[in-house]
Amino acid sequence: MTDNYDKTGLGESESSGVEIADTGDITKDHALMLKEIRSWSLWLLGLGVLHIILSGFLNASWGILLIIVGVASFYYRTSSIFIIYVATLTWAAVSNFKSLESGWIFFSLVQVFIAFRVFQQYRRFHEIEGKFFKLGTDNANNGLLTKERAAHSFPWIGSILGCSSIIGLGILLVLTLLLASANGWTSVAPNYYIFLEGMLANIAVLGFAVSLASLLSKYRPNVPAIVGLIAGGLIMVFYLVF
Repeated sequence: MTDNYDKTGLGESESSGVEIADTGDITKDHALMLKEIRSWSLWLLGLGVLHIILSGFLNASWGILLIIVGVASFYYRTSSIFIIYVATLTWAAVSNFKSLESGWIFFSLVQVFIAFRVFQQYRRFHEIEGKFFKLGTDNANNGLLTKERAAHSFPWIGSILGCSSIIGLGILLVLTLLLASANGWTSVAPNYYIFLEGMLANIAVLGFAVSLASLLSKYRPNVPAIVGLIAGGLIMVFYLVF
């Protein structure tokens, strides 16, 4: 009886210790995810403001996109936001590579590497997040509310942005014809036209990114996210080709 008692007591003690250790590791890893998201938020906001200030050299419309993603990161502090980082980084890399200038090509390769590392972070944090929610603590419940906020809104936000980019392209084409008929096909496009063109591309990128985040995170319904992914992707392809 003594042996059985000792064995049972030891087993319970070890199991409890493992659970406590796992809980501490999961909580620490989730806190690391939040810290990483906060870091991205601040960097994106800073780079966005810099792009607007240096709009003569950098792209002001891209700066607005960075600010939007930075602000969204404070509101959607969940693992799916990392997919939006990946998508925007990849688009920036492709756009820079398209210039065929050696300096920008090198920079695009760096961006692809960063995007790959961020995707690895997403896979890791997505798994950690699922374990964290199962803890049932107050912090875990608060985190679950943030996750549900993203789950409810991402499919529709992605769809609205993606479809808006299709509509925006039609409006831009009409504006192009009006400018061409008024000033001739060889005239230089005004600054506001270039800005609108950039914003249209960014809306498509955001629609694609949010829809992709929704689908990879298995948010429901998935049909709006699929529509947003296709619509935004078509506009992105249009910009790359033309």
